[in-house]
Amino acid sequence: MITLIAFLFFYLSIYFLGRGISIVFRSKLKHIYEIPINILYPIFGLFYLGNLTLLINFFLPISSSLSYFLLVFPLLFNLIKIQQIKLNLSIKNIATFFFTPLILGISSANINLAYDAGLYHLNHQKWLQTEKIVFGLSNNHNRFGYSSIIEYINVNFWLENNYILLHFVNLIFIVVFFQIIYLLLFTKYFKFSVSVLIYGLLDNFGFNGGKNGYIEIESIAKQDTPFAIVFIISSYLIYRLLNDYQNFEKEIYFIIFILCLFSIELRLLGFINVLFLIFVLLYKHKISKTIKIIFIDNFFTIFLGVAFIFKNLITSSCMFYPVKITCFNFLPWSTGNYSSPGAENDALADFHIALTSNNYTYWFSEWTSKEVNLIVFKNLILTFSIIILYNVFYKFIKKEKFDKRSTTLFIYFFISLLIWIITSPGIRFGVGIFLTFVLFISVLYKSKKSDFIIRNIIFSTMLYFIVLGLVPQTNNYFSLIDNMFDPRLRSVEVPSVSYKQNIGGYGVLPEKGDQCWVNLECVRNKTLSKEKYFSYVIFKR
Repeated sequence: MITLIAFLFFYLSIYFLGRGISIVFRSKLKHIYEIPINILYPIFGLFYLGNLTLLINFFLPISSSLSYFLLVFPLLFNLIKIQQIKLNLSIKNIATFFFTPLILGISSANINLAYDAGLYHLNHQKWLQTEKIVFGLSNNHNRFGYSSIIEYINVNFWLENNYILLHFVNLIFIVVFFQIIYLLLFTKYFKFSVSVLIYGLLDNFGFNGGKNGYIEIESIAKQDTPFAIVFIISSYLIYRLLNDYQNFEKEIYFIIFILCLFSIELRLLGFINVLFLIFVLLYKHKISKTIKIIFIDNFFTIFLGVAFIFKNLITSSCMFYPVKITCFNFLPWSTGNYSSPGAENDALADFHIALTSNNYTYWFSEWTSKEVNLIVFKNLILTFSIIILYNVFYKFIKKEKFDKRSTTLFIYFFISLLIWIITSPGIRFGVGIFLTFVLFISVLYKSKKSDFIIRNIIFSTMLYFIVLGLVPQTNNYFSLIDNMFDPRLRSVEVPSVSYKQNIGGYGVLPEKGDQCWVNLECVRNKTLSKEKYFSYVIFKR
């Protein structure tokens, strides 16, 4: 129970962190289309924390005292407008801000570290704590080249050898996603919300017991679900930008730019968001106005994006690792022939069975030969069929008309799907794209009237809590009951690992397997040298 309470406190802390940032930027925006802006406060808070940590790491290691300062300082700005904090105990607010995080927090009862946490995530964060930005860090371990913003967020939440707060970070994204879905039930875009809930419900049924590529709670240190959530929120808001006008246009652009950058920082696939956004800007404005919006009105976001790219160059010699055309072999810490990013890119494509010019004739049969892909594909077809039937049924009931602008969303989805297929079509990478298709189906038809009968709300709310309750695995509920009166915070620790000397190179290797866990002397690449220039560590191969 104490762990559940700890998560509620954590959620509120990140919420007010984001509110403090909003006060700093003097935002007057109350809603961004149908979404109350305060729902996005936790996302703002994590975005601020990750990007400021990244900037600081150019000059300093990330210490615990620095993390406390980064967290506490923006919280103090809440005191400026403390009179505006009002406790509104409406049913909608209780469901949104209490029951939603409470139910999702139950997943903390049995959560454990992901395999990749031991492979590279935790060691990456340990480097951030120990050194200023490390030149050629990807030479130590190829996976360090990805260097997602999630590492710069999570590094602030280590509790000695307990990593439960890293799980709390992932839960924040899922909480915000479900809060948005719940609140959209009360708007003219409720069909999207209901369709997403149908999607979530069917994730628990079907072939081999279900699994259809829906949002899920991942093991600790993974960022696939946070990416999918930021991706679909960005996609929704860009689509709304295409269709609707709202006051405070500059602030809306600023928030959408922030979310698009966040999606790229979480995973390179987020670039699709940016392409969609640029298209919408060019559709709505002249080229000169679009350039002004991007480079002048959103200079702050561009600056952070450039800093992220510069960080990528330092750690991997690539602007966007492992895309070879963005890599530079003249940098002292590069591999000289792109072998590292090239090999990593090929390995990623091979592992996830990407579509190439060599396998296009038999790609689908090869891709579905992987059991998880086949299961999800069959369940996804079944799920999408039911969602389409629901929306078609509603079209005839309400006599809705075809919305021409929805074709733009379909093109966006199709391009996203194609890029996913030719790069790394792993199911966990495609969740945000699948949800974009659900969004397209939901807005394909619209009615002139936005009203709907009250029993739809009652049914939808019941569906919401059923789906929400099924997100944490059943065993978490039993564990919660068994440990109801345990006064200790749930502890998630790394295992004890034995190492051996790396003969002929720097550092040590795991005696068994390839997981280094938390040991900066442990390396993945055997041919490696470590040097130091002006207090900066540099790895060369």
